[in-house]
Amino acid sequence: MPSRSDRRAFLGALATVTASASIAGALPAHAAPPADSRDARRARDARPSRAAAPWDDAWLGRITGAHKQVFDCTGVADGGPLGGVKNWWNAHKDAYGLASPNATAVVVLRGFASVIALDDAVWAKYPIGATTRTRDPLRKKGFATRNTFKTENPDAGPHEKGSSVMALMERGTIFCVCNNAISGGAEFLASQVKGAKADEVKAFMIANLIPGITLVPAGVQAVGLAQERGAGYCYQAG
Repeated sequence: MPSRSDRRAFLGALATVTASASIAGALPAHAAPPADSRDARRARDARPSRAAAPWDDAWLGRITGAHKQVFDCTGVADGGPLGGVKNWWNAHKDAYGLASPNATAVVVLRGFASVIALDDAVWAKYPIGATTRTRDPLRKKGFATRNTFKTENPDAGPHEKGSSVMALMERGTIFCVCNNAISGGAEFLASQVKGAKADEVKAFMIANLIPGITLVPAGVQAVGLAQERGAGYCYQAG
């Protein structure tokens, strides 16, 4: 069973350091062009038409409807972060009668939450369940050796039903997973399995992503791209 130091090492491998700074009012008013000027419009609208290979940003074209939200998911504790996504869909259906494509939920999996994107074969081959301390309700003892977030558990209660990856995909949810988190996770898992190499572990992880989940260069980038297309932001620690 992994120690606390193992979990800290895993988290450190997954973490992507980001920093941002915002300075309001630092420049005199005349230094910035008017919001409706030609230069301002060009700067605002200047974005690449498509991502360079091997990245696929077709998922951005699926962000439609008047109600859009991106869920920034970073952990798997307490049953994981997907219950909030289910609640969002339920609320929009109950209050407005909306479903996809008239509303869009985007889930970005990064940090520890990146393991949610991995199919059962990866969970069976590497100690993901033990590292994240994820239990399998279908097993009496030990940690999960399958992805318990992928499909509905047969004995799931009313609160848990509908919060699996597959159930949310059926409702039109877009899923992305962070490449940096996959790289960090591969490095850690390789250190836990004798003879394993990080590049081979990563290749296996990518080859066994749950079908329909898009690998993106960085989770924080995907969150920003979704917001540029009108999605509100919701942090889901899990």
